[in-house]
Amino acid sequence: MLLIKNNLIELKKNYKLLILFLFILLTAQFFLQYIELTWPKLYIVLALAAAILLLIVSRISDETKIARNAFVLIFIAGTLNALILPIRQNYDENTHYYHALEVADGKVRNQTDERNFLAISPDFLAITKLPSKPEYGNELNTNLYHKEFLEIESIPSTYNEDWLEKSGFNNPAYIPSAIGISIGRLFSQRVSVHYYLGRIFNVLFYALLAFWAIKVSKVYKLALFVAATTPFAVWISSGFTYDNLYYGLVLLILAQFTNFFVGEREVNFRKIILYMLTCLGLVFCKAPVILLAALPLFVPTKYFDTRKTKKITVFAVLLCFSLGFLWLMNGAIFHIFEDVPAANTVAVDENEDVLSYLISNIGYTITLFLRSYSDVIASIGYFLKNPMPYFMASEAAGFINLINYTLMITLSAMLIKITIPKKTRVLTLATFFVIISGTILAITGDPRVFAIGDLRVPGVQGRYHFYLLAFLPLFLGPILNKVGFESEKVMSHLDSNKITSFCVKTIYVITFFNSCVALYGYL
Repeated sequence: MLLIKNNLIELKKNYKLLILFLFILLTAQFFLQYIELTWPKLYIVLALAAAILLLIVSRISDETKIARNAFVLIFIAGTLNALILPIRQNYDENTHYYHALEVADGKVRNQTDERNFLAISPDFLAITKLPSKPEYGNELNTNLYHKEFLEIESIPSTYNEDWLEKSGFNNPAYIPSAIGISIGRLFSQRVSVHYYLGRIFNVLFYALLAFWAIKVSKVYKLALFVAATTPFAVWISSGFTYDNLYYGLVLLILAQFTNFFVGEREVNFRKIILYMLTCLGLVFCKAPVILLAALPLFVPTKYFDTRKTKKITVFAVLLCFSLGFLWLMNGAIFHIFEDVPAANTVAVDENEDVLSYLISNIGYTITLFLRSYSDVIASIGYFLKNPMPYFMASEAAGFINLINYTLMITLSAMLIKITIPKKTRVLTLATFFVIISGTILAITGDPRVFAIGDLRVPGVQGRYHFYLLAFLPLFLGPILNKVGFESEKVMSHLDSNKITSFCVKTIYVITFFNSCVALYGYL
């Protein structure tokens, strides 16, 4: 009884937001100009329940609860998104789902490729037979309305030796979704149950990483909150993917990196080791970004507890890179020891041909990369405007998203109380340039998206460069200071707690708005 009373009190505190949420729920579909009005009762009830739960569990008015609020918002909104998003519609979700199934089946080694896995896993085969692209107005494309999907009975995978092509270790990034799948199998024989739980556990894992990052951060909490709750990060983490690990690790890296500058003699051996372990995790999801491990090398000596720690950092970085390389090569190593041909021999040859052409045609290569660099910036803007894969919101909705996150990033930059040395900032930007270049080069090796002669490298998606968005307030702060926005005169008229509260409330609203637009857009 007391619990119900406390929940009602908390809901009463946030009644204005609840009214706003109801208004958004009823009007969001008017931002979509290409479909007829529809009122999906089941999904509207789910969205309303999510809104009420958000406002009951959150402590929006308490600025000290920002880590908790990040967890609550990501988990509840992400769970709603996991139910809204049609099956197989997240980025490369088919591929990620079959890897998660392998891990859930206890397979330490990758058993085969996606094509042959159809013969191994009846569950995977059944899922792939369902519609693969959204067809607006078609109820078969929606999860909870799709009777055929809901009625599929789970059948254990056979792992018939005729179809096996064992290569390297399975990616541990799939463990969270594999846990969800395994728990789903314990409670029900329906594929839909384990499918949803696999998605939801991905969301839960990302929410935990975001909570941890904001919790340990001393000077970058609001900026991390803004980055963590970016609509495309929440949305993509709501499907079968390993991008949830990538986003979470970037947040943790930023929390640790900014803590280095809280005061002199702040960096010790333990902090360096923890930082390197965090960066090493990137090799499981976005390998080029592991170069962020080099950032401590650019931290001035005065921030280290001893000169010895600074020297040890060099070896720690090299060890991190070496271990990352060993992971990337684990499939090839297995093939060497087992004396069998590598499954990707053709792909390697193609990659070599592309690389040789790029080296021998420097003019073409420079033009190609310059155009692709501009695509990176444009793609980040696109993902901020349109966070849901394969879903085009209206221009009005995209404009709201872009304006909102421009404001949130600016406000969070104003509250940063540390100064990053100029040399460190320059070298960090140089590292970003190398990461972007490496990502573009890696994509040129994929014949599905790039062929020699293309004027640009397709597939340079903004979601790959989440770290740029997350680091932006750190670099924006000195610029704002130069133009006077961070001056003592200006900041004396601003209450940091009020700014934090405003940002949290605004992001709650915009996150719910995007979920509601998606709710109607996918139906």
